[in-house]
Amino acid sequence: LKGLKRLALFWNKLTALPSLETMEELEDLQLSKNQLEALPDMSTLTALKSLSISNNKLSALPGVHKCVSLNEITAGSNQFTALPENLSLLPELSKVVMAQNQITQLPPDVFNIPELQTLDVAENKITELSADVGKLKNLT
Repeated sequence: LKGLKRLALFWNKLTALPSLETMEELEDLQLSKNQLEALPDMSTLTALKSLSISNNKLSALPGVHKCVSLNEITAGSNQFTALPENLSLLPELSKVVMAQNQITQLPPDVFNIPELQTLDVAENKITELSADVGKLKNLT
């Protein structure tokens, strides 16, 4: 599967995934609507552009900050209590959808994502919004 560009496994009953480390050319990973509780380390997926993991039971994205080509994360309806760390290290990231999770606050790092156009954190448990939200000049 070394040359695989797109892996679509949505609408299944997956509870776990094997290692993804040999899929260096993977650009599109679609895992929504499964029963995943954890993902393997994604730090080798440097070609990954789109990650769709909504409607699972996930609470972490190990190694996602090393997916330097990533421009879209769709992770709504999971069990995240926080946004993944170091998202500002992703120079192409333009869309983050993490609605319907358990997120309580937005970390300062999120306000330094240079290309961010969409930040959807609706239906979470956020009680306060930092004035730094004004740094997000590209939001649409």
